[in-house]
Amino acid sequence: MQIYRSLFAYLNGANPVANNQVLQVRDRPIILANEAENLTGKEAIALGGGLYEIAFPYLEISDLEHQNNRLLYELTLEPTSVIIKVADEVCDRDNCEDESQSKIWEEKLGDRFDDTVSRCLPVLTGLWENLVSEKLGNQARVRLLDLPNQDAKIQDAQKPLIITLQNRYELNQKLQTITPKMRQQLRRRAELTPIGRIQEMDAYCLRDYTRRPGRNAAEKGGSRQQLMAIRRYQDYNTPENKLLIYFVGKILYLESTRLSSEYATDNRSFSKSIKVFKNQTHVREILRKLRQFQLLKPNYVLLQHPIYNSFYRAYLDYLAKRKEKQKIWGFRNQLFADVIGICLLMALTKLANFYVDPTAELWRQTVPEKGRYFSQKNEENLKIQVFLKDKVYNFRVEKPDNISLGDWLLNLEIHDLRSASLTTRTIKIPIWVFWYGPSNEMILEGINYLKSQQQQQPEIKTALIFYLQISPHKFLSEIPNSWNFENPRKVWLMQTPNFLAEDGLTQTVNMMSGFIKGLINQLTDNE
Repeated sequence: MQIYRSLFAYLNGANPVANNQVLQVRDRPIILANEAENLTGKEAIALGGGLYEIAFPYLEISDLEHQNNRLLYELTLEPTSVIIKVADEVCDRDNCEDESQSKIWEEKLGDRFDDTVSRCLPVLTGLWENLVSEKLGNQARVRLLDLPNQDAKIQDAQKPLIITLQNRYELNQKLQTITPKMRQQLRRRAELTPIGRIQEMDAYCLRDYTRRPGRNAAEKGGSRQQLMAIRRYQDYNTPENKLLIYFVGKILYLESTRLSSEYATDNRSFSKSIKVFKNQTHVREILRKLRQFQLLKPNYVLLQHPIYNSFYRAYLDYLAKRKEKQKIWGFRNQLFADVIGICLLMALTKLANFYVDPTAELWRQTVPEKGRYFSQKNEENLKIQVFLKDKVYNFRVEKPDNISLGDWLLNLEIHDLRSASLTTRTIKIPIWVFWYGPSNEMILEGINYLKSQQQQQPEIKTALIFYLQISPHKFLSEIPNSWNFENPRKVWLMQTPNFLAEDGLTQTVNMMSGFIKGLINQLTDNE
């Protein structure tokens, strides 16, 4: 088994590193295993030909405590039992549901105690899940011709989960209704009661009464003038209220406070309702004792009461999304790469005078396999023609089997209609995708690899590297309107707009479309 510290280190044939070296997963470290070392664990992402990419670790708070607050994780590669150390850039803020503990870890980790990844993942999965016209078993498809019309569907996926749940179940109105009318049970309890307020006594109270010294109630009451009696009180500590208080008072309250400013209008009324609910005396008392909550089985009220049932179903949706996020956390680079492929196709349909075969379809898996939605049924489907003046541009978007050709490969055939021999020129553009921006060392390695590939394959004119974040919490601050194409034959670093923004997808598609048009024009003019 050979371990390479980064993708481009492997592609350039660099020396493998020792097992005890800490691997930065943001650089996409690669493992080359022989046939006897077929890796089967979820931490290894198969790339074909005995190659594996290491997944991001999902770091729990206990992992940080074990590693002295460092974002390290000891990974065992099954079935070889080889142990390696990997490092992520962030710890998921959602690991802390307690507000005070969250503040402590925020002081320790700073920006590395992050919620942007956990907010991005539902958006990226939602882009694929909403992109569907028809489902067939474990596959779904949409016509390429319909891609330009999918914007409205996909934009819905960009809304934060709290906004989605609020709209789906009308939680704001229902919370305002249930706050003054929470279900309660009348409890009976024996306790010391002032003599003048005694209304009921049971057998236990009567036994206590007879054992007290004195000839009458006044003497038996002693200096405090109290006797054991049955008192009735309203008890809000029921299973349905525990779920409601935990979900609204802890989870939705934290989600609401973390919501970005662009959704302030949608969230303002709901946030106010949550605060009013949380300030109820009985809610505060239960919330203070409710450190952890686990609902093993819903009761009749949660299943039948319309308001409690809405919050119960919203809670289940939240848990499902959280579980999905934890499962896909390690494969977020693969998920982001698939989203880049969708954006690339949509960008090509933004070009003027494009033509798509009406029968061409984009297939996806209904359940992602290690972050991958893209289906292998898309072999020859992803073709888009563009007619510009006297040339025909045939674009084909490929998902290469070999990572040496990129996560995506944009093939372009240019047919010159003025030429008597109808000459065809071919341009290939490999595209690699990273979640975090590559380091300067990685960029140099990418440039060296591109140069070596251009010598072997002259049709490879340039290469693209897409990434989402510079570092935790840092997204693209300003979207470029133009690019300097004086030297187009290079590695282009392209940071995508923030997908958490309300129009993040549209901005990404428009940016790609403008860049591709300018790049292709420059490459064809130079030949």
